[in-house]
Amino acid sequence: MERIHFIVGGNVQGVGLRWSVQELAQYLGLSGWIRNREDGMVEGEAQGSEAQVKEFMKKLEAGLGRSRITTLVQEARPAQESESEFDIRR
Repeated sequence: MERIHFIVGGNVQGVGLRWSVQELAQYLGLSGWIRNREDGMVEGEAQGSEAQVKEFMKKLEAGLGRSRITTLVQEARPAQESESEFDIRR
């Protein structure tokens, strides 16, 4: 299992990014979460196999929905055994 924490900036709030990311994560079979930050960025974590996470990050970097990603920071995190869904947090 691999887990990645990510922060994206650009045109990322108010464009449906969180819902698009959740849909992509569910399609790829990932667990994790995503939320808007007060500074205008969006952050989240995604967990799955190395191939799943790599595909997820590739599609996220390209931009989903009407988003335009200009900044992407990612960092590996320890896997969480108890997590099974990909949630949108408030």
